[in-house]
Amino acid sequence: MPSGGLHSQHACYTAPLAPIPAYPNFMRKLLLAILFLLGLLALPLLALRSESTLIALAYWSVETFTDLRLELKKPVLRPLQGLVSAEEIHLYPEDDSGPPFLSILEFNGDIDARDIYSRNLRDTSLRARQVIVYVSESDNTVDPSPFQWLEYIGWLPRQLDIGQLHLVTARREVFIFPLKDLTGERPEPDQFVATAEAQYDGEPLSVKVQLSRFHSGDGIASLGMMGQFKAPGSGSLVRLEGLMEGTLENFEYDFELDGKYTDINEFTRGFAPERTLEGSLQVQASMVGNTTGFELSKARFVLDNLPEYGVEAAGSMKYELDGGGHVELVAAGEFASMDAALDW
Repeated sequence: MPSGGLHSQHACYTAPLAPIPAYPNFMRKLLLAILFLLGLLALPLLALRSESTLIALAYWSVETFTDLRLELKKPVLRPLQGLVSAEEIHLYPEDDSGPPFLSILEFNGDIDARDIYSRNLRDTSLRARQVIVYVSESDNTVDPSPFQWLEYIGWLPRQLDIGQLHLVTARREVFIFPLKDLTGERPEPDQFVATAEAQYDGEPLSVKVQLSRFHSGDGIASLGMMGQFKAPGSGSLVRLEGLMEGTLENFEYDFELDGKYTDINEFTRGFAPERTLEGSLQVQASMVGNTTGFELSKARFVLDNLPEYGVEAAGSMKYELDGGGHVELVAAGEFASMDAALDW
């Protein structure tokens, strides 16, 4: 055989290899890396097994990532057993400048530990006797941005039951929107449907809200929404349907409004106006707005309280939450006095 062939064969077998003594060292480092990775993956599991660790982690997370202060009374956190409860849960402004931003009384739930890893509560059921959400412009706490509010929608559970829910907004005046017997569920993974009864002095009112098509990214969160407000006693019905968006600065929404109220006096009586209209009211309009107010365009109003007064109007109306606005309508009808109409 030619010497070139022998030399080639010999060169093949003597090609440089990693030194044998380094092989155990390499395996040791690889094994340590694997064990370290497994340790990181096991830490949440170990935390789930320790109730005191979970409670401490909850306090630390709120203190580190928010300007709020957490207070828990008689908490039970055992997600591996599917148990979570607390007699009271409060989130206070860090400087104690006001009432709790969020209060939950007699809270309990059936939680799936896998939901914590997947960062949602789609297999979890939660219950509470009372929930109070308080948003004020006078404290030093930075309220969640509209973007964050909509992102919280992603944490809605598979099933929700709340005895009483109060939404409190403190601006120039304090506005309270009270609900009772609130129940919610996810008929589909990307949907949430909630029903409740409004508690106010006017005609009993049932509320149904359906949320869908949630999307979040690039500082904008969007949500499809349908709201239905019905007075079963009179058959009155108001329906809103459209899209809501939240950014770091503002809420924006674009809805179609369709309402028919049999007795507008019963509805407005719950808001204690100085004067009120009477009779049936029909409204159809496009409703576009944000956190400062809204505008109705392509609007049509029909108010019927004949023989005392009645009017049919079309046009637009702008309303600002801090006061002010304007109305541009083409109207026809009969009024003995314009006082009530102007006040409305």
